[in-house]
Amino acid sequence: ESDTLEVFFSRSSQKAGRGPDDFGGSKIDRLVAKGNVKITRNDNISYCEEATYTAADRKVVLSGSPRLVIYPSEGSDAPAGN
Repeated sequence: ESDTLEVFFSRSSQKAGRGPDDFGGSKIDRLVAKGNVKITRNDNISYCEEATYTAADRKVVLSGSPRLVIYPSEGSDAPAGN
């Protein structure tokens, strides 16, 4: 989630339709989410003001007071609470 999401494309020299990130000869280069960014992965949540995903290295860089909330996964033998 974010207030805005910008998508930046780069030209591909390959034929279109070769992968899920290929749009008619253009490929996604990076995504930039701005404002009240919330990233959820499994039960973990990251918050920040700006997040940049770079497709080439498949990494996300969080900026603007990033905060990560981690919920440890427990096995099936973990004690149950009331």
